[in-house]
Amino acid sequence: MVDSSGSVTQTHFEKMLSFIAHLSRHIGMRDGKTRIGLLKYSDYAKIQFHMNDHQTYAALAKAVMAVPYDPGKTNIAAALKRVRRDMFVRAHGDRPGVPNIGVLLADGYSSVDMHDTGVEADRARHKGIQLFALGIGIEDFDELKMIAADEDRVFSVDGFDSLTDIVQTMADRICKGKKGFIHTGREKRNKLGHEKPIKNNRSVHASSTKQRVRQNGTWLYTFCRVTFRISYSVEGLREMLVFGTVFVQNSFCRPRG
Repeated sequence: MVDSSGSVTQTHFEKMLSFIAHLSRHIGMRDGKTRIGLLKYSDYAKIQFHMNDHQTYAALAKAVMAVPYDPGKTNIAAALKRVRRDMFVRAHGDRPGVPNIGVLLADGYSSVDMHDTGVEADRARHKGIQLFALGIGIEDFDELKMIAADEDRVFSVDGFDSLTDIVQTMADRICKGKKGFIHTGREKRNKLGHEKPIKNNRSVHASSTKQRVRQNGTWLYTFCRVTFRISYSVEGLREMLVFGTVFVQNSFCRPRG
C-alpha cells in the first residue's frame, strides 16, 4: 500500500516505487515463493495489480516502476479496506496456509475518514492479515502503531532518500520476525545548530533493562526494551532519538524510559 497523496510529489513517489521493487526482491519474489500485489492510495484506494498477476521478479519490478502518481488527500482507511476485501482473496492470488502480510508506506497521517482507519486495521487483522507500517519523515507514530498493533512492525526513516537504508532491515523483519522498533536516520541538528551524523542504523537489544554500546561514534541505548540513539557533541549536549523525536539532554543525564 503506497502513499500517493499530494505531499509526496512525483520524485518522491518514484523513490517509494524503487524501494518497493527492492524490498520485493529481498523478501523472496525471485524464488517464486512470495506473491506480491500493489495498491496506491490518496483520495481513494486503487489496485495496481494483484498477487497472481506477475510470476517473475522482472515482470513485477517493471509493473511497480510503471505505477503512475495520483496526488490527493490521505485515505489510509480505504487502502486497508480494499486490501482486505479485494486483494487477500483466493481469486486474486491468496493461498490457504500462507501468511498474509500487508505493508503500508505513508509520509503523513490520515486526512480522509481518519476515524475509520483503526476500524479497518482491526478488520484486516481479524481476517489474519499481519500489518507492517513504514513512516517517512513522520514525527508522531501513534496512527502507524495503531495500524500495525505491534511496535515490532513499525518502521521509520527521516526522509525518502533514506529508504534504501531500511530495505534489508524490513525484509528481515517481515520474513524472520526480528523484534524491536526500527528508526534509521542520517543526520539531525541539536539546539546549537550543529549537524551530527547518526552513523549506525541498527537497533541494539538488551537482555537486561539497560545497556549501552558505542558504535561508530554514536551511543546506542536500550532502556526498558526501548531503543535510543544518542549522538554527542563537544559542547556537552546529547541528541536523543526516541521513535524519531529529538530531545537534547545534558551529557551526564541518563535517558528516561
